Amino acid sequence: MKNSVKDADVMRKVPSPEPAAPIGLRERGKQERRARISRAVREVFRSKGYEAATIREIAARAGVASGTIFLYARDKRELLLMMVNDDLEHLTEESFRHIPAQAPLLDQLLAIFAPRYAYWATDPKLATQALYATISARAEEEAAETTRFHRRRHSILGKLIELLEERQRSGALAPALDAPTSAWVIMSIYLAAIRLWLADEHPQPDAGVATLRALLRRAITGFGAAPSEIAGDS
Repeated sequence: MKNSVKDADVMRKVPSPEPAAPIGLRERGKQERRARISRAVREVFRSKGYEAATIREIAARAGVASGTIFLYARDKRELLLMMVNDDLEHLTEESFRHIPAQAPLLDQLLAIFAPRYAYWATDPKLATQALYATISARAEEEAAETTRFHRRRHSILGKLIELLEERQRSGALAPALDAPTSAWVIMSIYLAAIRLWLADEHPQPDAGVATLRALLRRAITGFGAAPSEIAGDS
């Protein structure tokens, strides 16, 4: 826990990367193939199911040779992570971009995490398999999509730390609050809540978000938050 909190604290201090240079035709072709493969992964996994799907079927749907698939992912789990990474990176970017600036902290946190319930609810069976893949994706593995998954989680932690520190500066949270540890508490609550929610036979987004709201409300109260920070719970 200690090392993870330190990692999250370091992540927020990493300077923003320089704007990317224009890509050439070869790189553009590579990205287009990757996009076709990602779409094929979604289509085949949803129509056949994760276990029944094969690399050959995915390659055929993408219009590439089976060997080409292994240039992007080493196995089916990595292909699943590729699809999830593509989806969640976009979802994360949009969620943080549209955080309501003047809203209570509780509502800001729900703006970040609630869209994920709608996303996972589109295909609960595949979502369960995807979440299992993320659990079993060990950070020390060198596979590209596994590394990408863990980098995004660190990025989210860094953004949560920044959000909490901003609320501290405004006087809404206790000055002595340990923002990195509190960000880990928030992330852990979400991860536990989403997995329990997906265990339901027919998980409903509204019910999942309501449970998350109650759990986050309790956590925020423990952060020494001003009453206005949980006003959105009415």
